[in-house]
Amino acid sequence: YERARFLYYLDAAKYDPNSYVSNVRLYKDADKVKRSLLAIATFYEEVRKRATLKYLA
Repeated sequence: YERARFLYYLDAAKYDPNSYVSNVRLYKDADKVKRSLLAIATFYEEVRKRATLKYLA
């Protein structure tokens, strides 16, 4: 649901760059999403590295 809303905001910003409210909300949401995506990506990267190490060991 969060992802759908985020994509919806991206589309809204793409088609209506002059819409101030959607831009403000987009930036806030994008920031939140970017941070959580980064956290998730880092986490998965760690898991993958450990799995690889275990597999090699």
